[in-house]
Amino acid sequence: MIRLYRLLAIGLAIILTACSPPAGSPGTLPVQRNDATPTPAGGDEQTGAVQPEVTPVGTVEDVVTAGSAVVYPEDPSQAGLAPYPDEPVQTLPTQPVSVTYVIEHRTALDGQEVVVRGIVVATLLGEKACPSDMGMCAPPSLFLSDSAAPDRNPYYDLHVVVAESEVEEEYPPGAEIEIRILVSGSNVAVTALKLY
Repeated sequence: MIRLYRLLAIGLAIILTACSPPAGSPGTLPVQRNDATPTPAGGDEQTGAVQPEVTPVGTVEDVVTAGSAVVYPEDPSQAGLAPYPDEPVQTLPTQPVSVTYVIEHRTALDGQEVVVRGIVVATLLGEKACPSDMGMCAPPSLFLSDSAAPDRNPYYDLHVVVAESEVEEEYPPGAEIEIRILVSGSNVAVTALKLY
């Protein structure tokens, strides 16, 4: 246990040293340098160099008064879609459903296939999903909603992952489409996979 505390202390010292601002910048301890005076022994015995005397102006406690900060985890009852309705279903729908229906029955539809009807409000396809200068790609996606109004609730946009072969021209913004999806939902989020 003592060894662990020593390792933690060493690690903290390394981090503090690496994160220290350069001398003279805000947040550093001011230091007053006196004229070069010989060390009590008359300087460095081997080289004869004179050592400057350094006198601290104050202590760290004088300069910095640290406050306490507490980080609280996000309240799961308020995260993502948790505050929004999540209703059960008696029977799976056989007709196309709205995006709102999918959002408000997300847990009950988890793992189920349904046909959803919605308006394309955004796409992330082709070069937008996989820019050549970024080094990584996002999953090609469509975003559907029941409304294309700019003031709509973004929590009611359904993220649908599609095949890489999909092209943006097939999904112009504002177009109403019907697609078969596999729903992946929980009380805080919902996403879907387009089925082919």
